[in-house]
Amino acid sequence: MIKVMSNVMNKVMIKLMMAEKIIKVMNKITDKVMFKLVKIKLAKIAMSKIMIKLVMNEKVIKMMKKRMIKIENSAITMPFLLLVLLMFFSVGSIPLQAMAESENVDAGSRSIYVGDIIEIKIVTEEISRDEIEEKFKDFEIVSIKEQKDGYIIALRTFETGEKRILLGDKEIVIDVKSTLDEIQRDDVFEGSLDPEEAGFSIEWRYIFYFLLTVMLVSGCISLREYLAKRKIRTMTPFERFIRLVNSISPDDDMFFVKLTAGFKEYVEATYSCSIRGKTSIELIDTICSFPVLCESLPAIKSWLMECDRLKFSGVKVSKEKKHDFCSELVELVRWIDERISEIMQEDDERRKKKSKNLKQVKEGVSIRGSTIEGKENKEDKDTRKEKGAAS
Repeated sequence: MIKVMSNVMNKVMIKLMMAEKIIKVMNKITDKVMFKLVKIKLAKIAMSKIMIKLVMNEKVIKMMKKRMIKIENSAITMPFLLLVLLMFFSVGSIPLQAMAESENVDAGSRSIYVGDIIEIKIVTEEISRDEIEEKFKDFEIVSIKEQKDGYIIALRTFETGEKRILLGDKEIVIDVKSTLDEIQRDDVFEGSLDPEEAGFSIEWRYIFYFLLTVMLVSGCISLREYLAKRKIRTMTPFERFIRLVNSISPDDDMFFVKLTAGFKEYVEATYSCSIRGKTSIELIDTICSFPVLCESLPAIKSWLMECDRLKFSGVKVSKEKKHDFCSELVELVRWIDERISEIMQEDDERRKKKSKNLKQVKEGVSIRGSTIEGKENKEDKDTRKEKGAAS
């Protein structure tokens, strides 16, 4: 029973919760409906106001119509209209229209000042160009453009004051003002005898001279560097090595490193190989493949070993010893260079002898060929003579 009652109570609670949710939803719906009803009421009020205004406008229109009917029916209407027509047609025989404008500025927007260009459009068919120029003789006429219905005249003046020009029965009033008159000044202007300080200004010629100097100096430096590089390129490998050795200072901590690098550069330039970055043992293994260096291999090996000992031992070496060590390397490289030049000379002499022998062989072959051809020609002539005698 208790379980049944608890189940029933649970169901009742669920239904109550659902009922609460439904009530909340209904409240929201009613709120929206009320809001819409308020809007509808406001719209009705606005519509009623508009209708009232329309009714008022209709009343005003009806009143105006009644007044117009009264005016039309009155005895004064016709004489009044006739008077207006007579005034309109009695203006004169010259219908014209004048309009003054400043250049790119409407005359109504600002005043006309000294020097402003004023454009006036004259609509007429009975005034000539000469008459227009005569009317505006007090002004400087900039241009006169002819149109189908008249002229457009552009003029200006440098005199202030009001000027009146009569064209037919129309009077054009041009009031020229000065900009100085519009400066608001209540007190007396007092000048000062103290000169004003000059503002910041750039003397462009000095900048030009400075840039020209920089350009010339940089050009000279670039030319010098180019000539130095060109001179280095034209040097032989031995000359470049001597130049590098002479540039090394005995006080330099990298003295032995730079000497070794100079020797490696000489070998690379002479034999077109890459040995930079190799150790002394690797360098000796590479040298063994070159005939001339192989001849001086013991001297090169001893120098490299002594150089490594001085480099990595940390012992301080005197300048005299450094000088002797450098002289030893220079003499070694000089001997290698002389030996290479001797070998190259020997190779050149061999080539010359070989080419000379080939030339002699070719000349001997040509001489033998010519003697054989001479003998054959002689035998042919003898046979021809014998045949002629027999015949």
